[in-house]
Amino acid sequence: MKVNIYLSPPPYPIISGADFHIGVEKGALFALSEGITLNVAIGDFDSISESEVKTLEAAAVDIIRHSAIKDQTDAQLALAHALSLNPTHVFIHTSSGSRIDHLLANLRTLVPGKTFLVGPTFKAYVLSQGTHAIHPTFKYISFFAFQPVKDLTLKGFKYTGSFSELSLNHVQGISNEGSGTITFLEGEILVIESKD
Repeated sequence: MKVNIYLSPPPYPIISGADFHIGVEKGALFALSEGITLNVAIGDFDSISESEVKTLEAAAVDIIRHSAIKDQTDAQLALAHALSLNPTHVFIHTSSGSRIDHLLANLRTLVPGKTFLVGPTFKAYVLSQGTHAIHPTFKYISFFAFQPVKDLTLKGFKYTGSFSELSLNHVQGISNEGSGTITFLEGEILVIESKD
């Protein structure tokens, strides 16, 4: 089963069909405006008005309301709900917007092999150890340690090479291009595909 999550700020292209749809505040309203039948809307609903909440209710969307005073972001709550459904993949739709703190928080919630953060100019996901063939959607592809990485090899990309270790501080994997394979024996890698 595939799950789509729709976050703020819209608009953005919706790149994946899904079996279950979760909207988060303005993302929920955007999904409705795009003709998507939402299963649930999640959030503290502090960024939309009560009349907009009523618009969601009128569309027969289940509302899961949380307190604004909480330890998780609305996006984290939506992802937790999505993962409770035991999906094969979760696509978290957003645009980067001006809240780089939220973008960073969303990147840090990615689950290896299962969740993808997607927007009009980027796609981000996390890989576990092993060998992975990558054919990016966007021109640039960057590799960052999500957990410390050992014995990393890049083949086929514009820039190839090997690293015995890749720590959370290293940025040598930025701005590569092309398709190829990535192999590593330990850790997790954050892959970010992007365009100018």
